[in-house]
Amino acid sequence: MKNQVGIAGICIAIIAIGIAIFQNDLRPEPLSPATQLADRVSETVAKIGGIEIEESSSRDWVTLTYIGLGFLALIAGIVSFVQKENHRVSGMAGALGVVAIAWEYVLIGVVVAVVLYLLANLNL
Repeated sequence: MKNQVGIAGICIAIIAIGIAIFQNDLRPEPLSPATQLADRVSETVAKIGGIEIEESSSRDWVTLTYIGLGFLALIAGIVSFVQKENHRVSGMAGALGVVAIAWEYVLIGVVVAVVLYLLANLNL
């Protein structure tokens, strides 16, 4: 069967976009305010005492997962293109990979496009 790498890239990209769409449902529940306050107090006391504490990353595993899968889909699209598979399949894998990587900006672009569409059709 032809286009195996490209089709695998498309499947990986679709999974990545699915994770990006439902990322808020996949994240764990936030800590209660009392626990957050206790953590802040303990961090402040540790800083005053001169104890080094490790900083938590601003990115979580959900974000890293869909960005990583999107990058993998982009790489699969490139490999598919280099192996002279169908250009449409290779392009789709690469394009969907880029959409998964830049998911937050894609949403901003969609909102801007909808606003521009509505403004163009107001007939002012």
